[in-house]
Amino acid sequence: MKKIVLFCFLSFGSLLWAQDQEQVLLKINDEPVMAEEFKRVFSKNLDLLDPEDRDAQSYLDLFIDYKLKLKEAYALQLDTLQSHRAEFDIYRMQLADKFMRNTTATEELVKEAYKRKQHVLEASHILLQWPKDATAKDSLKVFQRVTAIKKEIDEGMSFQAAALKYSDDPSVSENQGRLGWFGPFKMIYPFETAAYATPVGEVSDPVKTRFGYHLIHVTGKREAGGRVKVAHIMLTDKEGGQDAEEKIKAIADRIKQGASFADMAKQYSEDTNTAANGGELKAFEKASLMSAKFEEAAFALSEENPISDPVNTEFGWHLIKLIFKQDLLPYSDMKDQLARQVQQDVRAQMIDADIIKKIDSTIEVEENPEALTFFMNFIDEDFFTTKDKSALSEKLPEDFVVKFPKETKTYANFFSYLVINQVKTPRNEFVKNQWVKQLLKNYIKLEKKRYYKEHLDEYNKEYAGIIEEYKNGLLLFDLMQQKVWEASNKDSLGLQQFYEQHAKDFKKPAQFKATIASGTDKKTLRNLRKAWSKNPKDASALRQRFRAQNLLFDQGRYSLNDEQIPAKLKPEQGSSKIYKHNGQYVWLWIEEVKPAGIPPLAEIRGEVANAYQRQLEENWIAQLRAENNITINQSVFEKLQEELK
Repeated sequence: MKKIVLFCFLSFGSLLWAQDQEQVLLKINDEPVMAEEFKRVFSKNLDLLDPEDRDAQSYLDLFIDYKLKLKEAYALQLDTLQSHRAEFDIYRMQLADKFMRNTTATEELVKEAYKRKQHVLEASHILLQWPKDATAKDSLKVFQRVTAIKKEIDEGMSFQAAALKYSDDPSVSENQGRLGWFGPFKMIYPFETAAYATPVGEVSDPVKTRFGYHLIHVTGKREAGGRVKVAHIMLTDKEGGQDAEEKIKAIADRIKQGASFADMAKQYSEDTNTAANGGELKAFEKASLMSAKFEEAAFALSEENPISDPVNTEFGWHLIKLIFKQDLLPYSDMKDQLARQVQQDVRAQMIDADIIKKIDSTIEVEENPEALTFFMNFIDEDFFTTKDKSALSEKLPEDFVVKFPKETKTYANFFSYLVINQVKTPRNEFVKNQWVKQLLKNYIKLEKKRYYKEHLDEYNKEYAGIIEEYKNGLLLFDLMQQKVWEASNKDSLGLQQFYEQHAKDFKKPAQFKATIASGTDKKTLRNLRKAWSKNPKDASALRQRFRAQNLLFDQGRYSLNDEQIPAKLKPEQGSSKIYKHNGQYVWLWIEEVKPAGIPPLAEIRGEVANAYQRQLEENWIAQLRAENNITINQSVFEKLQEELK
């Protein structure tokens, strides 16, 4: 009977394979894996792969291992763990929010902000504030006043005099309405829009904002600052070491005499993050570093004066070299940052309207046209004065406010929303009805956005693919934690045995404590070597004496792999040869040497544990492959190879 079941199973699998042979890349047991998934994952991860894995054939093994691990994670029901579900739900909602805001309106606003970011404006303004609880009639009066002021200015009154006479801005007596220089996102959006639309020297038409009506006088416009890329050499004062200011000046003199800035950075800079790369920093804009002094010096550099004088900051002494200046980053580089700013600005209201429009055109939503009339009549003074609303809620009919494909929001749901947003008793029927109308509008809008967000994977293929990848990534992390990382941490005996079996793989090069002297004159270094070898106890005096002869000194612990160390050095206690290295002559006095060898496990436990974990993973993958039947559709794979070349 077992053979018959197996035969039927295989026959069905063969039929499925035949039906989908153009799409199915491989099967793990009876589960098909589509070629499109392999293509998508391969293309997305191409830049992260090691060079030897950047072809379809090499990546296929990695992909199969990935699918086997994923299959094991689901078999262990790791997707049902509360920790997994909580983290996944947070990410899913955050990503959905990002996708929802990626609208046509967002793109247009981002492009507009980028265009404006190319210039900064200088302006003054006059503000006429709204009266408290302003009505439409009040708004008209303010508009008429500001229009009259604009006419006075057009007829010859100075803007400054008008600001002092009429403006409600509390700071006008101090600044005469002057706002200084600003760019996009510094002012409220309608004000910003009017300012950028007004030519220099002219006064805008009245501009309405939530504060009142404004007149804007644009007095200046100039290009905004861009970004700069520099390299630097940094020194700090060390106890017993050469004075940092004295040493940085000596390095500056050498660079003026023709020494390479990059070589000097490699040899002397104490910024360990940049020294090996010749001191190069990533390009930066103004106000993006922690040191204003450093920024000021960097932006002051030019092609004519590309290297600074020594600069003292809160971090130490620097020499700074200009690599390039750029007026403004390309739009593609700034798009994401500007999008975040747009979404945090009042511009978000425009995006919100675009989102609702998109939702209405994507999903089937039915709004009850009778709901507004019902609630305008139902909500009376008792609603606002009664604390216990249960008796009122019981009178609600079983009817809907808004219907979605898989969910319905009822009168009871909206009533609860009204209770949460309850205000003091409105002063008349009109105000009460306006309150009900606005809250119903808000409620339906919020429910549309919530439903769309929770069901976005049904309407957006790209979003569905990303959250699936993220979910799988979480599962693989939890699986690796269980099968490899925790297993290695608990298996002390296994770790010890692994260390003993692979001890030669952890052999370390020699390390040594030394003083390094360097300079451009080999003869001076010979004299130092002779004097130092004769009497090492006079090291302090010798350093002082030979610094005056343009030698520089460093002290510390080194290995042969360090940038400051000549490649041909043989680390033996005492005096070294004199080597040509990084454009300088270098000599070392080596005080003590720790020979090459295999450190005890306690010293390199982390390194050994990582190697042990890799072996555990390899053994586990081999076991998964042995436990599962993997069949590759060779014809489909060959087509993929051609596509992905």
